Amino acid sequence: MTNLELFRHRHPVGFCIAAAVLSMIFVLGSGVVISALCVFVPLPHDYYVLAFLQEGLATVLIGLLLREAGCGRVLLQKGCGLWRGLAVGLYPLILIGFATVSMLAQSLGAGAALAAPVRIVAFVGTMVLIGLAEEMAFRGLIATTLLEHFGTGRVGVWKAVTLSGLLFGLAHMTNLFGAQPLGVLVQVAVTTVLGMLFAAIYYRTGNLWVVIFLHTAMDFASLCQGGLFAGSAADQGVEQLISGYTLINLAPVITYGIPLAFLLRKKKLAEIQALWTKN
Repeated sequence: MTNLELFRHRHPVGFCIAAAVLSMIFVLGSGVVISALCVFVPLPHDYYVLAFLQEGLATVLIGLLLREAGCGRVLLQKGCGLWRGLAVGLYPLILIGFATVSMLAQSLGAGAALAAPVRIVAFVGTMVLIGLAEEMAFRGLIATTLLEHFGTGRVGVWKAVTLSGLLFGLAHMTNLFGAQPLGVLVQVAVTTVLGMLFAAIYYRTGNLWVVIFLHTAMDFASLCQGGLFAGSAADQGVEQLISGYTLINLAPVITYGIPLAFLLRKKKLAEIQALWTKN
């Protein structure tokens, strides 16, 4: 047992806080490394090309953290299976599908031209890496540890869901480095509830790849206009998008909160207990 794994078992809540902070340091630090690399290596000056390299490095580091903490097994757990897991997450999946079609139709209807192939590939790759890295950290590592600590009873599950969601939301405070404070606070509120919803889906399915897929698809839907098409939106990074958030953008708190309560209704707790006792 590594020292990190020992720390996780002895001080689970403190470990989860430290893991959330460390994961964000990995992301920010990877950005610094890639920016420094640009001084010596001629890289395309494209937002998503650089983001792909940054997220790639961060994903490797978070993967190492997952392994050293003794949670590497979560990548292999089948739980209820991928397809049944996506059925559990059907509500957010429908929302994601609707948002994607709406965004694409809006851009195509306005006559937007596709971006350069290298940007499209980098954009898709970045969305995959963000989903993989954040789900390994906040569900595979943190949510797993909290459920082990609080237990699979009703109170324990809700404690684990709430704390893991709060850590996920607060992690987005790092966007204060490039975005307006109001937009960041709105994002923190929304991502807190979203993190709780993803934790509930993870607990109900026992399959990390379900939430990795949902997370990737959700980010793709939110950013596809800038990632797939040329024009003014293509030059808008995530920070500029967040800066435009207002109180109206708090609406997803309700749309995510309703399926959260539905997924963790009392009669479904037995399924969580069965899955996580088996795992």
